[in-house]
Amino acid sequence: MTLYPPSYRQGFAFYRDLVQLTSVEFLWLGLFFLLTWLFTVYLPSHKPGLYTTDISPNRFLTVMLILIAFFITTVVISFYTLQQFANSSDEYAYIFQAEMFSKGKLWDKAHELPDFFYSHNIAQHEGLRLSRFPPGWPMILSVAFVTGFPPFLVNPVLGLVTLIVFYFFARRYYGEQVAIWSLAALALSGFYIFNAASYFSHISCALVTLLFVYYVYLYNEKQNLLYGLLAGFFLSLVVIIRYYTAVIIFIPFVVYLLYHYRLKAIYLFIWIGIGSIPCMAFLFWYNFSITGNALLPVTVWAYSEEQLGFVKGHTFRKGIEHLIRWILMFLYWSSPGLLILYILFLWQKIKSAADRLIRPEDYTFFLLAVGYFFYYEIGGNQYGPRFLFEALPFLIVFIVHKVLQTRERWAVGLLCASLIYAMVKLPFIAYRENRIVIERQDLYKLVDEQKIRNAVVFVVSPTSPIRPMPADDLTRNDASFSNEVIYALELPATNRQLMEYYPDRSFYRYVRNLEEVRGRLIKVR
Repeated sequence: MTLYPPSYRQGFAFYRDLVQLTSVEFLWLGLFFLLTWLFTVYLPSHKPGLYTTDISPNRFLTVMLILIAFFITTVVISFYTLQQFANSSDEYAYIFQAEMFSKGKLWDKAHELPDFFYSHNIAQHEGLRLSRFPPGWPMILSVAFVTGFPPFLVNPVLGLVTLIVFYFFARRYYGEQVAIWSLAALALSGFYIFNAASYFSHISCALVTLLFVYYVYLYNEKQNLLYGLLAGFFLSLVVIIRYYTAVIIFIPFVVYLLYHYRLKAIYLFIWIGIGSIPCMAFLFWYNFSITGNALLPVTVWAYSEEQLGFVKGHTFRKGIEHLIRWILMFLYWSSPGLLILYILFLWQKIKSAADRLIRPEDYTFFLLAVGYFFYYEIGGNQYGPRFLFEALPFLIVFIVHKVLQTRERWAVGLLCASLIYAMVKLPFIAYRENRIVIERQDLYKLVDEQKIRNAVVFVVSPTSPIRPMPADDLTRNDASFSNEVIYALELPATNRQLMEYYPDRSFYRYVRNLEEVRGRLIKVR
């Protein structure tokens, strides 16, 4: 406790759980390396044919079973483990904006007493209240609210579509065997499954990123300008879902296309630009409608300190800390084997003059890590290092291709151990995440259990002792503040103003001992 003193949101229970989780993780790592050793020693050393072009019924059945297993697992995790709960302020902001879009609005009015309703990713600026994030993913999610489709199923469906596109991409450009192995490695990864079970934007972004890469390759293969237009369209979809990710993803392709086409690449860039016009026009209109400047994104308009680089207390040292934590998260949510193989094979690729400037998507994972090194946020509550998520399909197909190409026993052993490890560890991850979700919903459960209505609750304490959810992530209200129970921050010096604003409502305070799971609702008026 001397090394880890309690703070306003983290008590001894948090650090005790961290130590326990670390010790258990060492056991999991021991299991992984034991599996690796067993596979390396006992796998047969024969080398079956690497590429096949026919799809036998068995292969088709294998692909279908992988897809079905993924979809069922993801829906179960979304419904039962995560309980359809927006487990981070990012996810809540996406849902908030999607509901607003479904009603034909870009924003709603901010509350007249905005300081009580500060929410980490809901901007309140110049009298407007809206999500700080790009409009792409909320626009996709809003379709569920318009049509009555369950919103929690949108990402599982998109995750399934992404796997199908990924399989056909890998099959076309890497071969049948690589495609099936890659599909299994991606679909069985906790990193992929949990993001597909969440409300995060990364699945939709990964899908359109994959389609962008797919159409660049189709253009190279067929020299058809339609594919250039489609590549531009899907790249612009990446832009309106995750601005910065789009820039990083495009960089290696600029180098690749200029190297292979020289000045002729400018012709392709023009067609990519033309293909991007619909989405970019929508983004400029969206920005102008809210900020008054087509080139000023909502995030920068509402949060003037939003920048890249060493700002907001971000330093080189913190960037290193973020990298280390992303590595640890990747080990936890995915597999040590995939990271080891990626580093080794990427180094081999860089050293090879023949391979260095082909398949630019192989660099995406590395470049996203470098790019987000300069961003002050680490990603908040997340299921793996989510800022690097869009590179996961390319990382996996790169690794599988190299493993099956070299057929080194140690590499095959690492890959096989990674697949088994991901499946065996998934129930453990699901159990822990379910416990956290239950703890984090304590405030809302107390309100339901005590049948509180027509009230305002001052949120004084965070929820969950083992992964605290801060008070400003719990002030979740509908756009017009007309919900039965309104959640507000406690501002002791000015609480009376809010009580006078809602004279007909009861008032409560939510408080929780940092060492306990359950809090209390204390009636104020």
